[in-house]
Amino acid sequence: LLLESFRLFMHIFCSFSGQFAYFRANMNSYEQAYLDKKANEDPREAILLKAERKIKDARLILYILGGIMLVFGFLFYFLEKMLLIDFIFNIVYGVVFFVLAFFVERYPKPIIITSIVLYALKIALAAIVSPASLLSGIILKVIFFAALYKGYQAADEVADLRRELGLMDEKEMPDQPIDLIK
Repeated sequence: LLLESFRLFMHIFCSFSGQFAYFRANMNSYEQAYLDKKANEDPREAILLKAERKIKDARLILYILGGIMLVFGFLFYFLEKMLLIDFIFNIVYGVVFFVLAFFVERYPKPIIITSIVLYALKIALAAIVSPASLLSGIILKVIFFAALYKGYQAADEVADLRRELGLMDEKEMPDQPIDLIK
């Protein structure tokens, strides 16, 4: 990383000082390819990658939530002798979060909204049964909500950037008159 930063600095410095050709001649092919790629790269692609990363983070959160619900559902049922209805509720919720995580990259906005609503509903139901559960694990709950919200914000950005860069699937393309389709 330090070497790449130095090379990029040298690229900028040499291009201003007229020594660019000398610097280019002394680069290896990897460094030259890297600089050529950076020069031809659209800055929107980097923004798109960051936004897609936020959606992947939301996906990870959904897998974690599903796993927590499944693991604790089984643990509490077999160790604490929880009620069968609570066990079934946790297992169903865990499976639902796994299914949502599986489809979140394909349909990010509706899946993330559904996830936020379901998670808030689960917390609300747990608070009705036991008000003390509202404060237990509050830091994790805030982190999960924040990551899901960031994924929701990134979903719009991803759709807009894919449309601008021409990276949309045929199914995602809006209806257009036939003469405007490229």
